[in-house]
Amino acid sequence: MKSLKPFGPSIGLEKLSQAECDHLMATCDPSLPNANKVLVGLIKEEKSILSAIEGSDILEHIKDIALDYLNNVDSGFYSKLKPILKSHIDFAGAWYNNQKIYEHQPPHNHIGHSIVVVVFPHIDITAPIPYDRNDSNKAGLLTFYHSGNLNDGFGKSAITVEPKTGDVYVFPADLMHGTLPIYSEEDSRYSISFNLIFSEKARKDLSKIIKKQEVTD
Repeated sequence: MKSLKPFGPSIGLEKLSQAECDHLMATCDPSLPNANKVLVGLIKEEKSILSAIEGSDILEHIKDIALDYLNNVDSGFYSKLKPILKSHIDFAGAWYNNQKIYEHQPPHNHIGHSIVVVVFPHIDITAPIPYDRNDSNKAGLLTFYHSGNLNDGFGKSAITVEPKTGDVYVFPADLMHGTLPIYSEEDSRYSISFNLIFSEKARKDLSKIIKKQEVTD
């Protein structure tokens, strides 16, 4: 797994195969239950998808990617759970976003969960940001924001990435992130977000690990 570490938290980057992307796109059905009533995004087509892919190989692959992040990326606080991960982390929800013209995701986090996995099964964006003087800015970009001092001039407080079809980003649930709009009706940007959470047993074990560490420090 590739690791992006522009500031405190690490961000994992993986890749799905085209076959896996095609499978996920076939599951993105507008008739699925609406999810946007409990989400912050300014996107009309946000649909709950977890029940549609439960029991599938791809869901297990997503979980393995999350575990790989926890096991191999220096994610600080979460790395203390390495011995008890496999059977004590599970999905708490999943939904797809079909982002259309002028829609976007304002900065937000997934507080109350542990790890977020965001998959991009299909992206086709060609229209630039209108009236933008910075040629490096593109529509549909994904930005991660660190919660430290944003104006001290000594550290990087945000990183912006350009997701491609098949990209998978993994990060702590409390990390702020958001997306830029797209500006053409011909462009297409699908993402699927997975919230994963540690079980109550994992939380208790983590508490014991922390207390034991405090005693030895």
